[in-house]
Amino acid sequence: MELKKYFKTVKNDFVLALAIGLIIGIVSYFSAPHIQSGFRSQKTFYLASSDTQSAQGYNFGGYFSQSTAINETDTAVAVLESPDFQSLIPGSNAAIATRKLAPQVIQITITSKNADITRQVMERLPNLFNLKMHDLNPNGPNLSLNKISDEVVTSYHSINSKFVSIAGFIFGMILAFLILGLKTYLEI
Repeated sequence: MELKKYFKTVKNDFVLALAIGLIIGIVSYFSAPHIQSGFRSQKTFYLASSDTQSAQGYNFGGYFSQSTAINETDTAVAVLESPDFQSLIPGSNAAIATRKLAPQVIQITITSKNADITRQVMERLPNLFNLKMHDLNPNGPNLSLNKISDEVVTSYHSINSKFVSIAGFIFGMILAFLILGLKTYLEI
């Protein structure tokens, strides 16, 4: 009996469901160009810690140096994503995104409107990071980003407005049918 009542409600309010779907589709179509697009450069780095000699002349650097780097990878990701660090790259308007892939491996993605800027920022980034980490912790272990490979993968990314609008319309229709189901269930 409930299913017949639901179909009756859908039949009566189909125009409302279609309107909700169209509104969400139109809003998503016009909001899609405002989502960041441009050239993206991606590179993978290894976070290393420098060995420090102890006053007694012996060194446990192999173990403790690597342990420090493993424990500080989250800190390195936070520093790279901080607005303070990103302001060290003046005039580039590049967005830096980082992702921790493994305990000492970080993937850095730089997005900008210009492909040359993304490559230049990617080349300057390890040196800027190493200097920043030395400034933040001059007495502690020095963390440094080391390139795993010299290759920088640069490609253009953008969101297709038509695809986003179709997905928005489908989402709007699903939302409208859920609202109609709730309306039938609550007998409003």
